[in-house]
Amino acid sequence: MKKRIIAFYLLICINIFPELKFEPVSLYDDKSSLFCSIEKLAGRVFNKTLFYGFYDNNDLKFESVTFYPEKLFYSSQKDCLYIQNRMGLYLYDFRGNSVNEVGIYPGFSKKDEYIVNKLSEASFSPDFKFLIAKVKNSNITSDIYLFDLERNNKTKIIDEVEILPGVPAGCWSDDSNYFLYQKNGNIYYFSLIDFQKNKLLSEELRIIGKGKLSSTKWTQDSQLIWVEDNLIYKADSRQFYSRSIYSKYLRQGNIIGKINFDFDPSFDYFRYNDICRNFILVQNFNSIYYNSLDNKLVSIPYLKLNEKLSFNDAIIFDTGEGIILIDELSNGKVTKKILLIVKINDNFIFKEFNPDELKTARINDVETDNNFSKFVVSTSKGAFCYNFSDLKLLWKYDSEEIVSSCSLNNGWVLGGVRTTLSTESASNTFKPLFASSFTDAGFVNNLIGITTDNKNYIINKNNKSLTEIKDQDFKLNKNTKSGNFRLLSRDINKGFYKNEIFIKDLYSGEQQPVIGEPILRYQLYQPESLKGIDYFKEPNPEKHEIALVFDCIQTAEGIYQILTNIDYYNITASFFINGTFMEINPLITKEMVHFNVEMCNMFQYYVNLVDTDFFIDKNFIRQGLSSNEEYFFKLTGKNFSPFWHSPKYAYNETLIQYGKAAGYKFVIFNIDSYDWVGMTNTELSKDYYMSSSEIIKRIVENIKPGQIIAFNVGKNSSVREDWLFNNMDLLISELVRSGYTFTTVSDIMKKYRKDSR
Repeated sequence: MKKRIIAFYLLICINIFPELKFEPVSLYDDKSSLFCSIEKLAGRVFNKTLFYGFYDNNDLKFESVTFYPEKLFYSSQKDCLYIQNRMGLYLYDFRGNSVNEVGIYPGFSKKDEYIVNKLSEASFSPDFKFLIAKVKNSNITSDIYLFDLERNNKTKIIDEVEILPGVPAGCWSDDSNYFLYQKNGNIYYFSLIDFQKNKLLSEELRIIGKGKLSSTKWTQDSQLIWVEDNLIYKADSRQFYSRSIYSKYLRQGNIIGKINFDFDPSFDYFRYNDICRNFILVQNFNSIYYNSLDNKLVSIPYLKLNEKLSFNDAIIFDTGEGIILIDELSNGKVTKKILLIVKINDNFIFKEFNPDELKTARINDVETDNNFSKFVVSTSKGAFCYNFSDLKLLWKYDSEEIVSSCSLNNGWVLGGVRTTLSTESASNTFKPLFASSFTDAGFVNNLIGITTDNKNYIINKNNKSLTEIKDQDFKLNKNTKSGNFRLLSRDINKGFYKNEIFIKDLYSGEQQPVIGEPILRYQLYQPESLKGIDYFKEPNPEKHEIALVFDCIQTAEGIYQILTNIDYYNITASFFINGTFMEINPLITKEMVHFNVEMCNMFQYYVNLVDTDFFIDKNFIRQGLSSNEEYFFKLTGKNFSPFWHSPKYAYNETLIQYGKAAGYKFVIFNIDSYDWVGMTNTELSKDYYMSSSEIIKRIVENIKPGQIIAFNVGKNSSVREDWLFNNMDLLISELVRSGYTFTTVSDIMKKYRKDSR
């Protein structure tokens, strides 16, 4: 990509208000209270968690009594279910019908911070004796901890890895002796046996190769398969130690195959099943190849996805059949589609799966049973279980949205937005296990009562089990005053945290915090707390607004990640688009206007308009802006917002005035993200090239309210080892954590620019 003109000026944002807010619910006496969290991710309520406050030996404590099933993990060995969410990690015991917090794991009740970004999934060893998880130590890095679930202790084992929201902490071998983790673009192994024997080798010796977890797969006999460059490798875990010792002469693994392109872990995926020895290769999120290491396929299926579609994930069964999950840009949302890999007359083909009951539902998740014979689709309209062989609908549960599911030995667990339930395959009956959230809550005498939609329940204080109450006299006591005490909230406005819960002694006036302020693991960057209220300009002194601006120049890599996070966090941003991008990506351009974003003009051609090789006059600028908008209107039926910036942000006063005469106000950024700088941009100092984590750190530590940050969509011929748009979740969540909100370029110009040019 051609270099951008380096400058530091001003840009824009989006009007959304992320916060974690608490509300008092009920005070039974001075020793028992109910309060709830309202978890807003950029203005949209993500979940409500109900807490029970109580005294334990004169210490005021609180605990969750509802458990949002964001991630579910079933252990057949222990017959228990682990629930991971943003408040912590919990264990449901099927035998005892009880939910308890995993005490050694970070959790909100221990004053750990609420997790804003997508969860980095905890990784359990197959024998469920251990788990590994990432714990943040800064705005861009985490440490990996090993949690011993039998001895009930934890140990920090790996320093300074990338946070990577939504990506598992590691990947365990089937024998539970090893796990893989990724760091700085490389894959490393960790030997649990060597660690326990105090003979673990140093990290630089434990390198497997270049790549990410998505390019690896363990076999049932703990062999490791992975793709690197254009080669497929296989390594015996029993040789890890010796090959590490002699890494100067031997690399890990042997070559077992070759692919027809250089594998780029930032954009490509590898999925493999060692029983059938078939694999899926995905190039650039949209080219899907299906092949076999044995070269036994009669034909090699291939699928090219259109611009609106992008690969999400896949699983291959032992038979070679499987399920592929595809993302689709549709009417301002990123939705999911299901493709099946089916075998017909010794040929494997791709087949879309979209039965009538799924046509109007939003797909959240797809899970298979252990035998790959059945699969459950979790959707906004419930859960639907199908037999894979004939695609027959076996059962459905459509009483509430299901966000996750998990296969048991003889049934399923369904994680609903209100209740988490179990179902048995034989009877197809559904039994509530515990509350996921609630509609209303209060005390019923001294018991915890909730309503979820049209049902009433009592939550057992000790084991958190649910009992449905059909008594018409069921009444929730929501009185927040009891005797000389009152339950109340007070604002603290500490980044993402809006307020805190207190119990007030009305006689003495003393207030005792129930929650307490969170213990920050790393610095909270809030310039407003240092500068004071005079730092802000009217009319919104309490809104710490910033703007994200994305330049659409040529290629469209990263657009799914950007739009997915805009949709997920319910925020807005401004996109500046030129004619070349629209010509290459017409379908994407049509879909972008349906999202909550502002579309602005970046001129028809991507050229330096202040270059002396061009003769620029008023007509040239007017025609370049007008023709770009007319092509945009032809594709979308929409007009640009009346703001523009010149290609590469190259400008002078003459250009600004020509644009103004054409009806466009000129916009410039405050912070250039430098996400466009590649390793081949030799005209720039090497300090300009930063990893995506370093870019995020620089932005979070330097951004101020009212400013505009400039980003790029697409690779656009740049050469980088990683890309900021693949880490957009972390950037947005760190800005949310610091209390910033987002608005559009036009809003920033109106509120914060005296001269909007």
